Amino acid sequence: MAAMMAAGTVGDHHRYLDPLVGTFEGTARLWMKPDAPVMEFPSTVTREWILDGHFLKETIVSHSDMGEFKAIAIIGYNNMDGRYEMVWMENMSTALTTMHGSYNPDENVFRSYGTMRDPATGKMVTQWSEMDMSNHDVHIAEGWSVGTNGKAYRSFEGRFERTAG
Repeated sequence: MAAMMAAGTVGDHHRYLDPLVGTFEGTARLWMKPDAPVMEFPSTVTREWILDGHFLKETIVSHSDMGEFKAIAIIGYNNMDGRYEMVWMENMSTALTTMHGSYNPDENVFRSYGTMRDPATGKMVTQWSEMDMSNHDVHIAEGWSVGTNGKAYRSFEGRFERTAG
């Protein structure tokens, strides 16, 4: 019973995510492949604690010429495995993407790693991202993917400023 209680206890690793709570607005920039032109989308990111503070729910809404993009991520710290875990789902895919990560409080950087199936090629793609959380009111995120040539390229960049919370 003590092990179950410890596995389900919200602790410091959960609290490191507190600066993410609130509503943020900014621009997301995407590159679909290394030589593709950048696509920019005005975006709103809203994050809130759910399930008694065990998980952070992230809701993203972006607008483009292709229509409205919506995504939800659930982020939490797994006490048993000693790492952050995330599930990502969106309205432009039927797949769930899972990632795992770490937070370095000395650097104020949240890092995540994972794989997803590229819808264009059908192959698994390695991805990773970093979010600078040193300013609680401005979050800067960068993401990379490994291209079909085996080389990493920047696939995402976002800068979001707190508007509420």
